[in-house]
This record gives sequence, C-alpha cells and structure tokens, in this order.
Amino acid sequence: MRNILVGVMFFLMAMGVAQSAPCVTTIADNYVGANGHGYGDIVGDSNFDVASMQVSASAGNLQVTISGNYFREFLTPNVDGTQLGDLFISTSGWAPVGPAPYVNDQLSNTGTQWDYAAVLSAHTNCQVAGDASGCGRFGGALALYALVGGNQDPRILTSFYPTPGWVAPGYLVRNGQAVQYDAQEAGANRVASATGSWTLDPTAGTLSLDIIDPGWTGTSELWGLHWTMSCGNDVIEGAAGYPMLAENENTPEPSTLILWGGLALMAGLARRRRGQQNV
Repeated sequence: MRNILVGVMFFLMAMGVAQSAPCVTTIADNYVGANGHGYGDIVGDSNFDVASMQVSASAGNLQVTISGNYFREFLTPNVDGTQLGDLFISTSGWAPVGPAPYVNDQLSNTGTQWDYAAVLSAHTNCQVAGDASGCGRFGGALALYALVGGNQDPRILTSFYPTPGWVAPGYLVRNGQAVQYDAQEAGANRVASATGSWTLDPTAGTLSLDIIDPGWTGTSELWGLHWTMSCGNDVIEGAAGYPMLAENENTPEPSTLILWGGLALMAGLARRRRGQQNV
C-alpha cells in the first residue's frame, strides 16, 4: 500500500514539473535583413553589434535577454545617440523572406506577421543634445500592445536617424526594419494588454525584458521575435519555442491528474486484494 501511494505521489509531482518547466531557446545572430548598404550583418562598426537573444517562455510569462556590445556602449557617444528598440513578437510563427541570412527581409515584405510589440518606457541615452525626455538609461516599465492590422499598423516605426531630421555626413541606417511602436501617437488611445519591466546592464552587455502574464494565445508553438536599435544597424531575429499550445492541447488539467492518480490507487488496491485472496 505504501509503495502504491509513493508511486502515485511521484507521478503527480512529475506531471506538475512538466507543466511548469519553461521552454528556453537561444537565438543566434544569423539574421541580416535588407538594406544593409553592403555592410553585411552590422551597418557601421562593432559598437552596434547584437550577438544573441535568450528566450525563456512558460505559460503566461515571457523573459527575453538580448546580448551584445551595443548595450555596453549604449550610454557612451559611440552609438551616435541611437535609441533602444522595442521587441516585436509573432505568435503565428516565423517566416522571413528567402534563405538565411535573409538579406532581402524587411517589414514591408516579410512573411512573418507581427502580432505584439513590447514597448519600453524610455528609449534614449540622452546623448543627443536637446533630447532630455525619456532617459530611462538602466530600466523601467514595459507595456505589451496587440498590433492593429499586424504589419500594417501605422504606429510601427521603421529605422530612423538618431534625431528626426538629423542626418550626419556618411551616417547610414538599415532602412525598413521595425524598430519601435508609438502607442502614444495622437488619437491612438491604445491600452496595454500586459505589463512588465526591462533592465539595461551595460557591464554585462544585456537588455532584459520580462513580460508578466499577458494571457495571449497563438497558432504556432514556434514564435517569432525581432529586436533592433532605432537605426536598425544590427537586427536579431528568429524563432523560439513557446509551450502554451503544447500544454493546453497535450497536458492534462490538474483535475485530470487527480483522477489518474485515484484510478492508479484503486487499481493498486484491487491487485493487492486479489493477491491476499489467492494466498
């Protein structure tokens, strides 16, 4: 009897762990994107390098850590006053144009349908003269917005120079990449579907985003993610596993687990009684 109870207990514990374990994916910087002006992966120098994106997903929560030299240099003049970008998310899969490294892919022609934007509370490092607003520097709040019309949402901002209207001699941007989402555009009246936080760590060279319980659903177990700075000089994009669909479709509810455990206990007791009768 004791062995049966112990077995049932371990079964239920194992199923609970399977339900709560996050799905972790590391996206390497194998995406180039269109309009690189012949530079390849990084337009400009290594100060703009973005090397990888680690995605940890569990039902309800999403944690993303983006690594690269850009975040070490962000608070210095070496990145020419460029701004942090927002994170774009597709819950229906990742389908860039062409083969890797996707040198023709951009917002206007990509097969990836972006569904959400995780918007930082501040984007600038305040290195540009006269730009003293939104100096988040080391972190702040984050808001998740569902895009209206997907890639056609007019609030999606594509690659731009450090300050609107400013073009430095010889300065190039990777044109046509989604970089930020202007949820506060006049008349937009957008309401965030979830909240979270973001943190910049210049020492580690990381930008971390934590989206809390968005309650979203998707049509694919592989989700697309896209991030780049305001100039688009190095884009990190790729697919990461999201376990929500697998859990919802294949993992039993807690009540079902209890039923299984009860049936296992009853079956064990029945076998034990039969064994006693046969003695």
